[in-house]
Amino acid sequence: MSDRRDFLEVLERFRTGQIDAEAVLAQLPSGGSTADLGYARLDLARKARCGFPEVILGQGKTPEWIVGTATRLAAAGQDCLVTRLPAEAEGPLRAALPAGEIDLVARTFWLPANAKAPVGNVLVLTAGTGDIPVAREALVTARALGANAELIANVGVAGLHRVLSVLPKL
Repeated sequence: MSDRRDFLEVLERFRTGQIDAEAVLAQLPSGGSTADLGYARLDLARKARCGFPEVILGQGKTPEWIVGTATRLAAAGQDCLVTRLPAEAEGPLRAALPAGEIDLVARTFWLPANAKAPVGNVLVLTAGTGDIPVAREALVTARALGANAELIANVGVAGLHRVLSVLPKL
């Protein structure tokens, strides 16, 4: 089963009586659904079950762990999102997976396995410019999880006119 849609189709065939429980079990990912890297155990079937793959929290991890985890996800045909990417991991990650996108402000790395049309809309607002790094992280994450996403920065709390200027988007 390669993705969530396949999984849902199998479940629908089970619900309508076209296949039995044994046939469902036979189509589920087996032993290859996890990868033990020694420092991390990856769930390679999460995207099929949940609609999104594992997300790598880079904070506190070595560059080697981040690159190893990201390359294993990519090799499994999974989307790869790293958040809180440490600066020292940027170069090794670029070298290992040059097709990925690094956002230095958001401290994220994003490498989609397959381009899909976005679903839904997310609007990320910040009160001030100091909020931009975490807002950009939210923006990249929303896009990585399949939504249309837009950032409006510095709406502020100092004056209602700043909020009203973006009211049509709200």
